[in-house]
Amino acid sequence: MAYCEICNEGICECDKVIIDCVGVDDRRHRCEPHKDTAKCGMKVKRKKNIDKINLAGCWECTY
Repeated sequence: MAYCEICNEGICECDKVIIDCVGVDDRRHRCEPHKDTAKCGMKVKRKKNIDKINLAGCWECTY
């Protein structure tokens, strides 16, 4: 269990949520919420847009 920086309402296991995101190479990658890099280390593109997706993923694991 870890405190989620974006989901201020409670505790969230965001490190267990894996989502698809777009890297700077314009390809789809596997990402974790609130991270600047994909699982493979590729820098994430359009972070603000991706954060909206991450927020939805984070709320799914909020207790």
